[in-house]
Amino acid sequence: MIIIENIKSLEKWLEENYWFEDGYIDEIITSKNGDGSIDFVEIRLGYQSQGTLEGGTTITLKEYVIKASNIDLWTFDDGIIHNPDNCTEGIEVVEECEGMGIVFGVPALVKLICHNIVIDGPFIRKTICKPWISDREIFCYYKENEIPRPFEWIKWLRELGFNISWRYGGSEAKKSEQIPYPDYSGCFLQETYKIPNTQFGIFFEHVDFQNGRIAIHIVKYAEIKDELWDAITTTLAMKPYAEIHCGNCRFKGEQWIEYLNSKTIPEKMFEW
Repeated sequence: MIIIENIKSLEKWLEENYWFEDGYIDEIITSKNGDGSIDFVEIRLGYQSQGTLEGGTTITLKEYVIKASNIDLWTFDDGIIHNPDNCTEGIEVVEECEGMGIVFGVPALVKLICHNIVIDGPFIRKTICKPWISDREIFCYYKENEIPRPFEWIKWLRELGFNISWRYGGSEAKKSEQIPYPDYSGCFLQETYKIPNTQFGIFFEHVDFQNGRIAIHIVKYAEIKDELWDAITTTLAMKPYAEIHCGNCRFKGEQWIEYLNSKTIPEKMFEW
């Protein structure tokens, strides 16, 4: 048990725990007296102390429970949605107040000002890093000797039923030979009929040949249909020794295709 006696000891404890930057607020309990006044507030919070950010891997969490009483201000109420999966930007102290104060995000900002704080912990917990998938961005790596030429993308997607053109942001359709090669980073693919009424498409953020393999980073803009996104990412996943990085997950090519078909992360990817 740690008894926090003043703002200086609170700051020292927060600093020792990296201000809980990139941490989380797991649970919030507000206990009220019979007259509706607040008796105490209990906050369970923590951060990852060991492991990586890769989905499905074992990580170690370091958690504490803050119990605050003799409260002057507590802005958390039923109108604030608390998301325990939200990654906090850290906990800040309230400099000018009587007693001790902190501000943190849940993700909405919450402020606590009180006169008594007791901290239990640390509690060490091992768990699995929760996998998550981005619906608009992937990194693909695969082994081939040559970056795909712009006309090849048009050919592959035409075979899948899409009439596609290259463009720059806000431009008209461009012929494949007008697209720089081998580095067409900064260019977009878009369905040809949409080009007059849209600005973007699927953005090739980065195209490169590095360490004996091709690296392609693509981003989907809001006007793109899932069907086109799935077709392009499936084309990449079918490349030799393809590896897809999306969100905090890393897929083999066939695992990515399985995910697209089921919209469920294959459990066999992880040691669960």
